[in-house]
Amino acid sequence: GTPTWVAPITRLVVSSAGTLNLDIVTTDYVFTGTTSTWTLPVITGNTKFRYHIKNRGSGNLTVNSNAGGNDIYDAAAVNTITVAAAAAIMLFNDGTYWLVE
Repeated sequence: GTPTWVAPITRLVVSSAGTLNLDIVTTDYVFTGTTSTWTLPVITGNTKFRYHIKNRGSGNLTVNSNAGGNDIYDAAAVNTITVAAAAAIMLFNDGTYWLVE
């Protein structure tokens, strides 16, 4: 018979929203606005989940940890990380932190 084409699962969100809560279905986010604050989901229950975030906008994108805990780890544990215009980051949940790669 004729093969049936099935659309791939969408895992990309392009957003210019002023605020956005990241979900655990989407893995790739592209920011296109001027400035924004995005919030990560909680650490617990999301171990081994990875995000790729690209700032295609004209201003800074602030990524917040959930509930204000210092659960983002780059050089130290912090509550927020800034993604400058034209920059990108990868975040990986190791069960304790969202690690910045």
